[in-house]
Order: sequence, then structure tokens, then C-alpha cells
Amino acid sequence: MKKGLERFEEYLDKVENLLSQAQKEDNPAWWLYQNNARTPLFMLEGLCKLYKKIHNEKVLEKLEAHFKKLEDGIGSIDYYDGFIKEFEPMPKVSSSCKDYILQQRANTTKELNELLLNEGWIGETALRINKTRKKLRGLQWKKQKKEAHAIAEIYKSEINEILSFWASCNKQFSSMEDQVHEIRRRLRWLSIYPQALQGLIQLIGSAETTEVQKPYLTQNILDSPYNVMPEARNLKYVLLLVKNNFYALSWMINELGKEKDKGLGIDLLALSIENTEKIPFEYSILKASELLMSDSYAKDKILAYCTSFCKTYFDAELLQQLPDAVYQVKKN
Repeated sequence: MKKGLERFEEYLDKVENLLSQAQKEDNPAWWLYQNNARTPLFMLEGLCKLYKKIHNEKVLEKLEAHFKKLEDGIGSIDYYDGFIKEFEPMPKVSSSCKDYILQQRANTTKELNELLLNEGWIGETALRINKTRKKLRGLQWKKQKKEAHAIAEIYKSEINEILSFWASCNKQFSSMEDQVHEIRRRLRWLSIYPQALQGLIQLIGSAETTEVQKPYLTQNILDSPYNVMPEARNLKYVLLLVKNNFYALSWMINELGKEKDKGLGIDLLALSIENTEKIPFEYSILKASELLMSDSYAKDKILAYCTSFCKTYFDAELLQQLPDAVYQVKKN
């Protein structure tokens, strides 16, 4: 079996096992959320994103859309559940707002349960996984050397697309969702690909740690399991990334995530206030900002902070210097 197909099969097996367990539950969607089904789905999405640029784009785009739809459904439950847990101990957040968010969580859970059945992920006639396997096995997979070089070029092209996106923002954020959240999504895929590719990407140490790199090498980043690459196993070729620059990428994803979550929390609470207290959204956002961060204009400050550390990061060109080379593994 070709390496590309093996990678898909490994995560399909994980998703299939999770779905098999979930359909025994009264609430399959909630069980999938609680049991981290989102992670293997992210990996399958990542593989589709890469391989659609190498193989049959039409087939892999369709598969990506299916995986993303399921992953998004679990992500929606995660979104509401996370903020329920955050807001629950806050006396300043009204019970009506908390109930509103609980109802949204219930709605998204119901929608995902319907999707699981209607699109053949679970149930007596569940054929989604088998159909996916059949389509994947029908592709013409490349040999290791060509595949490694192709993925290296795709990785570099995605870096260039991120730099172009940053430039299109005029190197200053004005939107949490369309800019901060979007640039984080793009950066995050660069971090997901190494896990999804199961050893094809490895880290190479630098001769020394530069002053520019040092601020990103926090203990939290150094200890992160996401920064440990899967073993290369029996691969003949691997793509090398500069270790400290990959850690810097992880720091960026983490920091943007924390700030994005602050902004999303303000937005969700504002929406809750708008719907429960019948206050126009432009006033609800001010009230939500004050309740959560004691600052009516907190989102503007979040955007300014994100702009500041993104400028520092991109000006240092650590992202451009992340890929090293495709390396032929020497066997003993």
C-alpha cells in the first residue's frame, strides 16, 4: 500500500471506531465531542488539503468537504460548551444569557446527530467510511520521493499564501473573524500537517538559538506534545523544518488562539444579550466587553495586541525560514 493511502487509512480506522462506539449511545454527537473525534477528522482534512494538490482534486475536495462538515459540527458543540463552562461561574452573566447559550449547544448537538444519520456516518445503512475508502483506493498514489518533494512545495506555497494574506490586511487587523481567526486557521494547518503525515515531516535543530527566536521558546511550547514529530518509520524521504522556527509557529498559534477566544467570548455574550434583553448588537457588544473584560472597547485592544505581535513575528521572517529541505533518510 502506498504511503499516502496508508495515512488516510490510519485516521479512517480511528474515525470508524469512534463512530461505531458513538452509534451505541443515546446522543452520538455529544459522545463524539466528549471523545475527541475532532482530532482524527482534522488530520483527514489536512491530508485532503495536501493531496488534492497532488492527485485527483475533484475527489479529494469532496472528501474534504465531508470531513469538514462533520468536524465543524463537533467544533460548534465545543464552541458553545467551552463558553458555557467559562460563563457559568460568572455572576455578572445573567441566567437568561447562560440559558440562551445552553440552548444553542442543544441545537448544534441535535443538528450534528441529524447529519450523522442523514449523511451515512452512523446507522444501519452507514456507508460513508466504505465509500471514502473506495474512492481513495482508486487514486494513483505517487512514490515516496516525488510525494515528499511535492508536499515540500505545497508547504512553501501555503507559507507564501499566509504572507500574502497578512499583506492584504495591510499588516493591521481590523476584524477578529475575517482576519485574526483566519490567519490563525492558516498557520494552524502548517502545524497539523506534520501530525497528519505520520513522520514525513521532521524537525532539525539550529546551530544556535537566536535572540529573535528566544521569546517564542516558552516552557509551555517546549513541552507541547504537538511539537513532537511522529517517527519517520520506514520512510526513505522526509521534509525537514527548522525546530526553533516551528516552536515560534506554535507560539503564534497558541497566542492568537487565546486572543481569538477572548473576542469570540465577547461576541457570543453580546449575541446572547441582544436576544434575551432585546438590546441592539452595537450596544450589546459594549455591555459584553464591559462584563467580561471591564473595558467596553476590549476588542479594539485585542486587535491591536494581535497586530503588534504578528508584526514582530512576520518581520523576523521566521515563517519564511521554517522549511529546510527534503532529506533522504540514510538507513544503517
